[in-house]
Amino acid sequence: MATWIAERDGAVLGFCSLIAEGEEAVVEPLVVTTSARSQGAGTALLDTAIAAARKRGVRFLSIRPVARNVDAIRLYHEAGFRLLGQVDMFMDLTGSPPREWKRAITLHDQEMEY
Repeated sequence: MATWIAERDGAVLGFCSLIAEGEEAVVEPLVVTTSARSQGAGTALLDTAIAAARKRGVRFLSIRPVARNVDAIRLYHEAGFRLLGQVDMFMDLTGSPPREWKRAITLHDQEMEY
């Protein structure tokens, strides 16, 4: 496992870890503070993790963003994450307080909300 921290003027902007096992690795987590988003810290951390994975000979690199985090998904897609390998499905058993879910994803002809 390797971890990197992005900082500016002594303040932590975010961090990222790479967990590698054989030819597979996962970037987990990649976190950037709210005030530092869209300023390049996440891209720099992700680029560092990808380079480290390549150097280790990793064949498959994965990352698991929250489905509703559109900015993160765009960042990862731009970086080359375009293959779906696993889908986490869950259900809200409480229904309270009511939450508004977005309908926009169809996977194998099944409508999904996020």
